[in-house]
Amino acid sequence: IDKKSINIYGGEIKNFFQVPFFRKDLIKNKNNGISNELKRYLKEFDKVILFAPSKINKKQFKPISLELVEKTILVLNKIVNENRNILVIIKEKKGELEYINNNLKMLILNSKNFYTISSKNPKLLENNQFEEIIPECNLLLTLTSTSTTILQSLDKNIPFVTINEDHPKSFYKQYENCEVDLKNINEV
Repeated sequence: IDKKSINIYGGEIKNFFQVPFFRKDLIKNKNNGISNELKRYLKEFDKVILFAPSKINKKQFKPISLELVEKTILVLNKIVNENRNILVIIKEKKGELEYINNNLKMLILNSKNFYTISSKNPKLLENNQFEEIIPECNLLLTLTSTSTTILQSLDKNIPFVTINEDHPKSFYKQYENCEVDLKNINEV
């Protein structure tokens, strides 16, 4: 933040302290880093997309629909079929993939271009924490503009794209290719 733009309408700020991103150092001591399996996958591909679907639930309202998660997986499948050198890591936060239809589960399972990290409580993962994976990726793809995963990716200089089909556009829309409709993801 530019110091000159803070409190421009009055008052006095005597001291200014630069602070790091508040979620910068979330990796716990008990974590074992990136799994050997994922390390092997990462070596096989030229580009890596980290897809972080947001919480979905069939019983409770969530701002992201199951339909959007499923449509995004289909589009990602089309992208990797056209570009076999791309790996898509799907990183669950709260068991999102348990809700997708069985055909999509099989599509992901049978494709060498998809790697899933299943989790209902990411803090309990012994390997493959988001904070460890994001520096290995070329792009973060998320379904909500309010996700702190965006801030975490920016902290590591990893570009992001948020897919927004259902909500008013956020301020990210003013930046090229940061907030797009799913139909425009290929342009990104």
